[in-house]
Order: sequence, then C-alpha cells, then structure tokens
Amino acid sequence: MKRVMVWGFLILVFPLIVVLTGCDIFEKGGEEEQTKDEKEETEEQIKDEDKKEEKEEEIKDEDEDEEQIKKDEDKEEEQIEDEKEETEEQIKDEDKKEEKEEEIKDEDEDEEQLKRDEDKKEEEQIKDEKEEIKRVIHRNIKAAEEEDMEAYMDTIHEDVPGYDRTRVLMERMFEQYDLEYEVEILEVNIINEEEAEAKVEQVTRSPGNTTFNDNKLTGTHELLKQNGEWKLGELLDKDVEYLD
Repeated sequence: MKRVMVWGFLILVFPLIVVLTGCDIFEKGGEEEQTKDEKEETEEQIKDEDKKEEKEEEIKDEDEDEEQIKKDEDKEEEQIEDEKEETEEQIKDEDKKEEKEEEIKDEDEDEEQLKRDEDKKEEEQIKDEKEEIKRVIHRNIKAAEEEDMEAYMDTIHEDVPGYDRTRVLMERMFEQYDLEYEVEILEVNIINEEEAEAKVEQVTRSPGNTTFNDNKLTGTHELLKQNGEWKLGELLDKDVEYLD
C-alpha cells in the first residue's frame, strides 16, 4: 500500500520536477547564449575600437606626413630664400667691388690725367723758358748790331765776371767797327729754375774792313735768372774759327 502511495506521489511530482528542471536548463542555456552574444558584441566593439584607433593612427600619420611635407617645403622655401638673399648679397658685393674698381680706375685716370697735365704744363713752361732764352740771345745780337750799349748790357747778368770790362770792350768795338752778326741757337738746356745753357754758333763779319778778322764762334752761353728774367752769363767752351 505504501509502495503504491509512493509511486503515485512520484508519478504526480515527476512532471513538476521535469518542468522545473527544464526551466532551469532553459534559463541556464539562455544565460549562456546571452553571455556569448555579449562576448561577441564586446569583441566586435574591441575590433571596431581597434579599427577606429588604426584609422585615427593612419589619419595622424597622414597629418604628420603632411606636416613634415609642409615643413620640408617651408625649409626648402627658406633655403631658396636664403640662396636668393645670398645671391643678391653677392651681386651687391660684386656691384660694390665693381664700383670700387671703377672709383680706383677713375682715381688712377684722374692721377694719370693730372700727371699728364702737370707734364704738359711743365713742358709748356720749359718751352716758354727756352723761347725766352732764345729771345734774350737775339736781343743781345740785335743790340750789338745797332750799337745800343744800354740794350746790350741789359741782356748781361750783373754778377757775371768782367761785367764792367765787357761794357768797355763793346764801346771800343762800336767805335772802331761796323759789324754784322749771324747767330744760330743749336740747343737750349734748362738745368733748373735759375740756371740754363744755350749752345750757339755765331758768325761775325765786318764788310769792307780789312783790319777785322771775320770769324765763326762756337760756344755755350751760361744763363742765369735776375729778378725773374734770364740774363747772359759767361761764354763757356768757346771755339773760334777765322774765315777767309
């Protein structure tokens, strides 16, 4: 009887146990499924985040590359600008150098021109001095031909040895002879501002007078400055040739 009752209880309770057990199984299975889904979702999110990070990293790398490219371009532009400035500076330096060379050239040309002008002025001055010396010699000869004692003595330097004796000698010559003179100035040499020499050849004749020996005199006149004017000094290296 008891066995029958137990079996009957088991028969009544078993379906309920089965139902309850099944519910636990189903509930447990659902939780495992949900956990798996959540895990997959989490992994997917992680993958998405990784992809996002990779994408951001790529973008960052691209930005850095662009920045580097821009820096390189800026650096290149700066280098070009520096080279340009350097070139301009070199051009300026070359221009300055050319200007300096041109200035030096102009200065040299000015100095050369100044020297040429000074040389020309000196040559002209020497030429003028020589012409004055020649005029003094010709005045001396003209005064002798015209027997003008004062004009003759005015061509003689006062400090020349025999100045007074020359006056006496020429007075006698004027009284005794009527002389004719021919003079050729062969060379004039300016020694300095106060001294000069003139080499001359002088022919003296006395037409119709047999007591005077016609002659050709070659010598060098000494010339000295007196009161800024050239005057005749001594006759040096005198050589006299008598004419037939």
